[in-house]
Parts: sequence; structure tokens; C-alpha cells
Amino acid sequence: MIDTDLDNLKIWNYLEHHQSKSGALISVILQLDEKQFEDFYKGNGGFRIYRLTNIPDGGIGAKEFHKFRKEIIIIEKGKVEWVLEDLKGGIKKLILNEGDIIFYIPPLTLHTYIGKDNSSEMTVISNTIYFKDNAQTHDTYSKEEFMKLQETKPL
Repeated sequence: MIDTDLDNLKIWNYLEHHQSKSGALISVILQLDEKQFEDFYKGNGGFRIYRLTNIPDGGIGAKEFHKFRKEIIIIEKGKVEWVLEDLKGGIKKLILNEGDIIFYIPPLTLHTYIGKDNSSEMTVISNTIYFKDNAQTHDTYSKEEFMKLQETKPL
């Protein structure tokens, strides 16, 4: 069973760091224990990391959901608002700043982001692959399709 409860989202900031033996600063961007990694990765045939750069202030993206894909979001620069909605109609709004991480956006969650600073940047880690010219790798669906799913969900 896929956990789509938005209350189970984990948010943390990776800008905390400590000094290495060499004197360099270590910032752990992402660290998952075996159970977390298995839960994130399992059964979707891939692993992908991509970046979104130069997100303008007020720029709106995503407005979509996925049936299988899970996504970890890392805010690299700036500030980004995320609006997440589950099939039960639960809505969560988050303002994420540089260094903040969402672990993870579950499948069947409508998600939209809005840039809150000029030139914000995000890294996304997903448990699926994507090739533009291969429809079998596509797992992105519109807000309208999400609303149809909400209408047909059992109470």
C-alpha cells in the first residue's frame, strides 16, 4: 500500500555541517537508512536526478501528479512554495528555503511549485527514469485527471 498521507512528509535542512579531519566543511545533502531507501526506490525500474534552474519569482511549475513516481525535492538556491494535495482533499502548503529537503512526495499527490525568489534552483531525485521520446517512461498526469480520480475515490 502506498502511503499518500501528507502528514508523513519529512522536511529537513542540509545546510548544517561539521568539519572534516582535513578542515573542510561536510554538508550531508541526503542520507537515507536502508528502510527509507528501499521504500523510496522499490519497484519502479529506475533512478534519476535532475535540476531546475532559474525559476523566476512567481514562476509556476509541475501542476501534476504521478501514479508511481516518488520525488525528493532539494532547494539549492532561493525560496520555493510547494502546494501538495492528496486524494482525500488534504492540502499542505510549504515554503522551502535554500537547503530544505522534502522526503518524499508520494505518488497520487497533486503538486505545484511557485518560485518566491528570482533564479531559485531545485534538485529532484526520482525513483523512475524518463526519456522524452519513450512514452513508456512517462508517469506525469494533469490536475484535471487528478480531480477525476478524487471524484471516483471511495470514502
